Amino acid sequence: MTKIVNKYVIKELSFPVDGIYKYEVQRWTSINGGQTYAYCGFGKYCRTKKEARAYKAEMEALEPRKNKVKAAQAKPERPVLNGIYYFFDCMNAFVNDGLFPASEFKDDAEAVRMAADYEASLYKYEFTDGARTGSSILYEPMFL
Repeated sequence: MTKIVNKYVIKELSFPVDGIYKYEVQRWTSINGGQTYAYCGFGKYCRTKKEARAYKAEMEALEPRKNKVKAAQAKPERPVLNGIYYFFDCMNAFVNDGLFPASEFKDDAEAVRMAADYEASLYKYEFTDGARTGSSILYEPMFL
């Protein structure tokens, strides 16, 4: 997973915004773990350098919490598929993505019987290093 890093930079403005804001705190973001940063327009104008430092400190203090939340929300990576899998389409009874390793069935006939029981289309897929390299339709209830 790519590590996103934010840093906060105080810029003294060459002319005051609205005649009162002399400093800007900018959030610079890195999506490659801190190797390069880009400024995407997020920040806050401040009247004094003291106000800018306080805002910067507040944002930097929040960063570890933001990173913990992002890590907790991250989806686990799907395993790279290899081998033969059956895909049951429209199977409301199963709580997964519908892909089952062929090793969970005795043979194609058993998988077809299960598809018929649930009125699901049945496809047989072959995967190599996560890429689908072969497929066939084993059962389609619409055409019976």
